[in-house]
This record gives sequence, C-alpha cells and structure tokens, in this order.
Amino acid sequence: MKHIKQKLFNPWMPSVILILIYCTEGYGKIAEKAAWVEESNVAMFTKLAIILWLTPFFIKHWRRSLWFLAMGVIFVIGQLTIPDGFKEEMIVTFAKYLFPIALFIFFHRLSSKGQQWRLLFKTFQAILIVNSLLIIVGFIFDLKWFYAYKWGRFGFNGLLNVSSTSTYVYIIGQMCYLLWYKVDFFKKWPTYLLIVASILMGTKGVILGLFFTFLAYFLFYSNLSMKKKKLILFVVIGFAILLFYIFFFRVGIFNEIREEEGLITSILSMRDELLLEEMLPFIKNEWNWINYLFGSYNDNLSRSQMGFIDIFYFWGLLGGLLYVYLYYKTFAIFKATPQNLYIVFALIIIIFLAGNFFENGSVAIYMLVFQKSLLLNQNSLQVKNT
Repeated sequence: MKHIKQKLFNPWMPSVILILIYCTEGYGKIAEKAAWVEESNVAMFTKLAIILWLTPFFIKHWRRSLWFLAMGVIFVIGQLTIPDGFKEEMIVTFAKYLFPIALFIFFHRLSSKGQQWRLLFKTFQAILIVNSLLIIVGFIFDLKWFYAYKWGRFGFNGLLNVSSTSTYVYIIGQMCYLLWYKVDFFKKWPTYLLIVASILMGTKGVILGLFFTFLAYFLFYSNLSMKKKKLILFVVIGFAILLFYIFFFRVGIFNEIREEEGLITSILSMRDELLLEEMLPFIKNEWNWINYLFGSYNDNLSRSQMGFIDIFYFWGLLGGLLYVYLYYKTFAIFKATPQNLYIVFALIIIIFLAGNFFENGSVAIYMLVFQKSLLLNQNSLQVKNT
C-alpha cells in the first residue's frame, strides 16, 4: 500500500498528465482533420481517467471533498429548475469547472520543494518547443493539420486542438518563461521561438499576452535606467496602439467585423452578440429566482464565452461567488510579490476578453505549471536550458 501511495504522489505524475493531455488532444485534432473519425473522444476519456485516478484521494480526505459536494448540490438544483436539464454536455461542463480545483488541491502537497517541479517545467518547455516548431512548419507549408481555425481566419496552433486552449497555453508559456529566465528572458533562444509561434497563432489574446509579458520584463527585470525604461514603455505602448489601429481599422477580419458590427463586437470577437442574443434571452425566458442564486443552462452555445460572465451563468450568484472563492483559495498559494500580482492581473484581463477559460479542462494542467512557477518565483527558481 505504501508503494502504491508513493506511485500516486510521485513528483513525475504532473508531467505524465501534461504529456497525456497534449498528445491525446493532438491525436484528436489530426484524426478529425484526416477524417478518421467525425469527433474524437480520446482526450475526454483521458481526462475522465485522470479524474478517476484522483478520486481515491478525495474519498480518503473527505473533508476536502465537501466543497465539491456543495458545488454538486448547486449544480443539481440549477439543472432541476431549467427545461431539458442534465444533458451530457452539462455534466461534462460541471466536471471541467471542478477539474483545475481538484488538481490544485491534489498537488498542493508537492508545492514546497522546487526541485520536485523542475521536471514539470522541463516537460512544459519541451511541449512548447515541439508545438512551436509545428506551428512554424504549418505556416511555411500551409498545412491544414496545424490550422487554429476550421474556417478561413489566419492562425496556426500546432497540435493544440482549439484556439482558446492554444491561446492560454502560449500566454502561460510567455509568463512562465519570464518567471524562469528573469533578466535573461531575451537571451534564451526558446523565448524567440515562443514569440514567433505566438505571432503566427494570430489570436488577440496571445498578442495581448506578449504585450503584458514584454512590459513586465522592462518594469521588473531589465537593468535599464528609469529614463530608458520610460522611453521603452512609451515605444511599446505606441507600437501596441499602432497594431491596434492596423488590425481594427485597416486590414483583416477584425476590421471587417468592425465595419459591419462595430468596434466592441470586433474586439470581443462577437461575444457581445452571444451575450445579448443568446445568454440574456435564455435568462429572461427560462430563469426563476432559484436560478439567479444557482444558475444553470442547457446549451453551451448560449454562453457568452467571456470567462467570468459564464461562471455566474453556470453557477448563479451564490454558486459563482463560491466557485471564484474556491479557485482563488486553491490557486493563489504563492506570495503576493509585485511581479506575481502583475502577471496574475494581466491574465485576468485576458480572461475577461478571451473567455473559454474556467470551463476548459485542458487548460487546468497548464495552470498547474503556472501556479508552481509563481510559487517558486519567490525563491528565484530558474530553468536551465541545454
């Protein structure tokens, strides 16, 4: 029994989970594009297997599971009070919301020793390098296997299955590289590979992530004088404004959306229309006072796809506040250093604009990497490269 327990809590298990999720999602993407299957469920069953692997721990430590029981009760009440509740996709969404919290709790015991997490950081870096090379190859040879979108919009994301997942993975990668390399951020070749791949991905979120990451480097890690920092800050902000003007007022799909639907709709990638035309009508027509407390809906297509708004759509006011509290308590185990606060705040801004974050089960393991990087940043951990 002791030997089994050591295997379950072995420090290399987070790396195994990371590799499994990346590879199974990559297989699913290739299988669907090659028309081997109409829809691959390999990645979903992989996450289900991980949940089953975690279950004995939460049964034994049942007090830690009371929060999940409370969230389950809220979910059941909400689903009971809407038409066509308890669809399979709603149960899956429920599991996706709780998946990151379960990972944070389960691996909390390994949070104090930086050496135990070096393998996870190395694994994440290897995945970023491989996937970035695939993005570049996909761009050069215009390979459909590595397209980020199923329609005509520009963007490549390698073996990452959907654009929302790849956006958050690369934003987390940018910020982790900054936390690992610090003053050497622009001296490491993986940084430039990541930057090129981020640009070729073509999502607003990942470009915004680059802006926040570059700004953090010059504010916290560069050895420049304050006068030069102010000059670079002015140049970076000016360049960001120029890019915003070009892409939203001159060329590309975002300019087309702005001309037809307006600037806000273009910035939010039409998520405001989902809010006004799908979510709010469902709330008006189907919700009663119980749902305002405990939320629920019966179709993921009615979501606004804006992270924090969707939390309260799924969980309601009381359930949403409880969920945000649980996520905060299990994730924010690091010290509130200026660098950590800045980076977390930047990610929160992107979540508001990009959406599909909390209910994205794949992002959970990458957020574990991010959490440990923030935690160990206070100890000045750096990842060495070969």
